[in-house]
This record gives sequence, C-alpha cells and structure tokens, in this order.
Amino acid sequence: MTALPDDRVLVTGGFSATAGGTAYVYNADVCSPMQGTCTTLAPMNTVRGMHTATLLQNGLVLVAGGLTNGSTATTSVQLFDPATNAWLPAASLGVLRGHHIAARLLNGKVLVAAGGYSGTYLASAEVYDPQTNTWTNTASMSGTRIRATGTMLPNGKVLVTGGFNGTPTASTRLYDPAEANGVSCAVASDCESGFCVDGVCCNTACDAGDCDACSMAAGAEADGTCALLTGPVCNDGDACTQVDTCTNGVCEGSNPVTCAAQDPCHEPGTCDPATGACSNPEKPDGSVCNDGNACTQADTCNAGTCTGAEPVTCAAQDPCHEPGTCDPSTGACSNPEKPNGAPCPGGACMTGTCVPDGAGGGGGSGGAGGSGSGGSGGNGGSGGNGGSGGSGGSGGSGGSGGSGGSGGAGGSGSGGSGGGGGSGGDSTGTGTGGSTSSGGSDPTQDGGCACRTTPTPSESPARWAALVLVAAAAAHRRRRSPAPR
Repeated sequence: MTALPDDRVLVTGGFSATAGGTAYVYNADVCSPMQGTCTTLAPMNTVRGMHTATLLQNGLVLVAGGLTNGSTATTSVQLFDPATNAWLPAASLGVLRGHHIAARLLNGKVLVAAGGYSGTYLASAEVYDPQTNTWTNTASMSGTRIRATGTMLPNGKVLVTGGFNGTPTASTRLYDPAEANGVSCAVASDCESGFCVDGVCCNTACDAGDCDACSMAAGAEADGTCALLTGPVCNDGDACTQVDTCTNGVCEGSNPVTCAAQDPCHEPGTCDPATGACSNPEKPDGSVCNDGNACTQADTCNAGTCTGAEPVTCAAQDPCHEPGTCDPSTGACSNPEKPNGAPCPGGACMTGTCVPDGAGGGGGSGGAGGSGSGGSGGNGGSGGNGGSGGSGGSGGSGGSGGSGGSGGAGGSGSGGSGGGGGSGGDSTGTGTGGSTSSGGSDPTQDGGCACRTTPTPSESPARWAALVLVAAAAAHRRRRSPAPR
C-alpha cells in the first residue's frame, strides 16, 4: 500500500488464495480511509506480487518489479497518476527483481536494491531518475538478500537491514547516495565528492569554466577526473580582447582592440574592458592638423575640429590673365586668360599674350628732278606720309638741279618737302626726299620720268604712298614749266 498526497491509499497487485494455491493479480484499488470506501482502478499491465510502490516527488507512484508466479520475476515498471487514476508506461528495470527494497532519495530519485526470485538472491542496486525516466546501475551491496527492509534516514542515506539469502541474516548495510567519481549525477548532493561537473561526479570543483572538463564528452581524458584544457574557445571577461582561447586551463585573450585616432584633431583612445568601446580624446587647441584642403596653408585644431586658415591667394600672373582659383585637392591655382581684345600696356590681349599696336611706315623718297631746256630745276619729291600708328618720318632730301637745256640757262631745282610724320607706332619712320636728277640719267631715276623701281616686299605701304605723292608733284611741275625756245 502507498499513501497518496490526497489522503487516499493505493493498493496494487498481490496474490489471492485459490483452491489450487496462490494467484498473482492485476488488480489495483484506491481506498479512502476517511470514507471507508475503495474504488477499483483499471488493472496494471502485468500481474505482480512482492513488488514495490513508491510515491515520487511529482505525485506519481512508481510500481516496480515483483513476482508474476511463484518462481518468476518481472522487470516491468509502471507509473500511477492519482490525478487521473490512470496508468502510465515507464522504463523497465535492468534485471528481474522481486522481494526487493525501494527508497525515495532526497534528490527525488528512487533506489531499488537486493531482492531475487526462485532461489536467486541479488546484491545489485539501481536508481530511477523520474526526470529522465531512466535506470542507472549503482554500487552493489556486499551481500545478497531478499525480504530486507530499506529505511530512508534524515542524513539522506538508506539503511538496509536483515533479510534472507538461504538463511535469515542479521547484517545491515548503509547506502550512501553520494556516488563515486565518474558516475552520472544531476546535483552535487548526488556525488560522494560533492562536485557534479559536466553531468558526472568529479574529483574537484573543476571550476575553470570553458577551460576544464570532468567528462570525456566535454573533453576530459576520463569521466570523473578534472582535466585542464588547451585550445577551446573561451571568454576571459575582457571585452578588449577579440580572440580568447584556453591554455592549460587558463583563458587567455589576444588580438586586442586597437583604438586609433579617429581624425587629425583626436588622440588615440583606450579600450574599456567592460564594453570594448574606445575613448576619443581631443588634441589640445592649436595643435597642427590637416583639414584635407590644400588651399589652406595653416590648419589647427579647435575643440576637436580641424580648422583651416591662410587661404592660398591666386593673383593674376600677367596683364592678360585674370586672378585664378585654388584647387582644394592639389593647392594649385588656375590661370584664366582675359578675353581677346582686352587692353594691356601698349597693346591688346590675344590668347593670353599682350600684342603691341602696329609700327609706322618709313617716309617716301623724293622724286627725281624734271629735265627741261632752260627750265628751272624740278622740285624735289615730298616726303612719304608716316604709316598709321608709326612715328613721324624724316623730311625728304632736296632734289638736285636739272641740267641746262640747250641754249637755255640751267634751272635750279628746289628741294623736295619733307614727308609728314606718321601717327601711332613706337618706331619712327624716316622719309627721304627725292634728289633732282640731271637730264639724260637712268630712266628709273630720271627727273623727266619721275619713276621708281618696284619696291621690295620689305617696304611698307606708307612708303608706297609717299612715292606716289612725289611722282604726282613732279608731273605737275613739268606741266607748268615753259617749253624751251
């Protein structure tokens, strides 16, 4: 019988006397002593007697093992749920077992030990874990027995007394649920050492975190013995180390965070181990910096900001160029040209070059003196006009007197007038008056013809104009001279 939390009593299995002997039954009842009534439940899945029924911490009842007839035991296990009056499946025992003892341990697990069947006596024991629905072998007793008693003591140990193993026995055994190192555990109280690490009882606290292990599954060489690890990734608790690995059980950080200066007006910072964030200290005001603009020549820090000063001045490079602008990427000045025709000293701009105004032409040479019998000498040709923009030409030289005609007095030729000064150009043209030629000279210079040879290409248009004027004057004078008598 098993007392339930709601004051009822669970009665399971057993055997009944018949005419032919004893019969083991499936029956189960729940009785209420206060009301004096019993309620029949659905039968168990296996007939059994000499079994155990243990109330678990979760309110279920663990019914384990027992005999199914006079000589055969069972490994069958079931769970009874008082809330629903239903039977639930559970993991089977490791061995056939009847006449055994069962005790609920302080950690909620259930110890099942000793027992036997049909002349077989057991010393083995196993522990049921309700959380995982599994059985785990534990240390065996030093002697076999059936029909013993198992009593849970206040210190968590189980006292096993008496029994029968062919003959009655008065021996006692004390079971300590603290398990040996390497045995599976859930809490420290499960272990003799007091240390449950990586799911097994461990010889030490093995508390180096990621850098030690006490089970082979976690990296130890053997279950139950703490091992210091090398290689696994860990956390050294310093956010300023970016790669942490175990070395002989110690977590070592590497690849520290580098706090570089964020700009020219800040110093390199320091890393905060708690957050991994970098500080950002400002440089003192007035510190030299570079604002990234090549057109500022003096850059200094002010409240963490780089400020440029003394900008590059791009003055005009000559009279035919405008002031330029500075290129921030190179610091070079542009050199824009003034428009064509813009005035410049002594001239005008053309494609960025100052071109002077045109030079004056040279003065024309005087015409040759006219020949005439007894006539007066021909007048000298007037000097050529200066070319536009040129300096004034020099006066033409006087023509030479003509030769005397036959029977007449030789005429004296008057000197040619000087050429007019040209306006404009810097250079001064020089006009030369025509000389009075004597009669009978070379036709190209004869005063009677008043002709000149074709000028060379180097002679200016002003000179040509002067020659034309001289020739015209000479022709006019010949028309007015009297015919020889």
